[in-house]
Amino acid sequence: MKELSPDEVVDIIVSLKETTDETDFNRLLAQLGVLIDYSGDTGNEKALREAVGVCEHLVSHNILSEHRSLLFYFCANAWSHLRRLTDTVSGTWEKPSSVECENELLNLRRAIREESFSKLSINERCQILTNLGNVFSYVGRFVESIDYWNMALDLDAGFSMALGNRGYGLTHYAGVLYDDGHRNLFMKSAYADLNKALTGDIHKGARQAFREYRDWIEQVLGADYVKEPIDFGEFSLGDTEEEVRYRDWCIDHRLFLNPLNDILKESVVSHDCLTTPSIVVALNEGPYYPGFYNQLKQEYVSARFLFYEGLSAEATHFSDRGVLLYNTLDYPSYSVATEKMKAAFRIAYSLLDKIAYFLNKYLRLEIPERSVYFRSIWYEDGNKHKGVRETFTTLKNWPLVGLFWLSKDLYENRADFKETIEPSAQAMYEVRNHVEHKYLKLHDSMWSGPMTEDDEVRAGLTDSLAYSMYRTDFEEKTLKIIKITRAALIYLSLAICVEEKRRESEKSGEGLIANMVLDVWEDEWKC
Repeated sequence: MKELSPDEVVDIIVSLKETTDETDFNRLLAQLGVLIDYSGDTGNEKALREAVGVCEHLVSHNILSEHRSLLFYFCANAWSHLRRLTDTVSGTWEKPSSVECENELLNLRRAIREESFSKLSINERCQILTNLGNVFSYVGRFVESIDYWNMALDLDAGFSMALGNRGYGLTHYAGVLYDDGHRNLFMKSAYADLNKALTGDIHKGARQAFREYRDWIEQVLGADYVKEPIDFGEFSLGDTEEEVRYRDWCIDHRLFLNPLNDILKESVVSHDCLTTPSIVVALNEGPYYPGFYNQLKQEYVSARFLFYEGLSAEATHFSDRGVLLYNTLDYPSYSVATEKMKAAFRIAYSLLDKIAYFLNKYLRLEIPERSVYFRSIWYEDGNKHKGVRETFTTLKNWPLVGLFWLSKDLYENRADFKETIEPSAQAMYEVRNHVEHKYLKLHDSMWSGPMTEDDEVRAGLTDSLAYSMYRTDFEEKTLKIIKITRAALIYLSLAICVEEKRRESEKSGEGLIANMVLDVWEDEWKC
């Protein structure tokens, strides 16, 4: 586009807010996207903030649904440019660019939730998903970022920016792994992504960065290793068809507590090998950190299996026979399978506060036990307005930063924590609140849906005391919280590894450290 003065750009962007001609709207929308990128390239902060205002104005004024996904995408791009104007370092705690980063994440997530997202071009959808993966990785949520890059590549296997950024992200993921074998496989996978990305049409800056990372990996691992294929062989998935189906399902949904499941869907990843690295404690302290992580793992894998059982049930269970229930005429879902899924949701969600309890002890935060919550543990006195605790801000710990940013997904019914970066956060909170303390009712697909306020005919037949939702919607939410919990447990383990290395480097050299070898708890003892 022709060169414009900063004020000219601002004037054009502001004028778009007054658009009323729908036939001309598509052209103006495209112009808005170009102006946002132009403003970012020229460092025009005022124009970018005006663009955010225009996007928010158009969305709030009930613009046609077909445009909403693109508007959220443009709004995210404006916030992204604003973030880059104020920040150059990823993976750190609260900082001047945090607001920009939060809004970028929120708007990208809003974009993919809109029905109109599926109507965008494949290229536009790939861009949105790739950007979302990039921001997740930027804030330390490197496990979850992979899902978004994978979704982009499912749409277009040759989308170079998704390939390159996934390779870039996997390289950094590898850097915090404490298993050398896992680290090498991650870097090998990253090399393949970066190499393929460089064959595509990408801009000069990305090409240079991707080439530097690819060449560095080849130098570290050797040209032969990074290029030769690896035959992982076939590992047993179990002794019964039922067990094989379960483990296949876990592999396919990337649910094993095994970092390799983030890059592989082979039988070699079909075990939950992740645990705590070695932790140095005082002589009078027992092995409670490995014990606590054992418990977190056991609860996670139990929730995962309960969900699978509830999801895969095909026939009435014997425990449901002879149980007298009334037909409430709204196609309710009553069964032990349904309750297993509810239990899985409860267990998975509860693990987040337990992770906070672990951190409170491990990082010596000394927060009173009754005040330890995953959403608020990060802040002085649990008050968001007082800022992040100095204990955290002094640490350079990328996985721990990831846990902090994951906590921003959670809604709490407290003034400080009602704003989140997850559009569905309040709905997840309501589901948890009702399944734990109130009355959650699931319905089969034949249910006609929630009653509207003016539907007087159905009022007398509606269970107004229940929080009602389709069973399929609840299944999606349960899988989501299980995946979130898996990511959190990986971040926790790797954060401990980073912190132990820091503590070791700061030791004065005084005193002796004795090893305490812990044997494994054999499978046959688990009953």
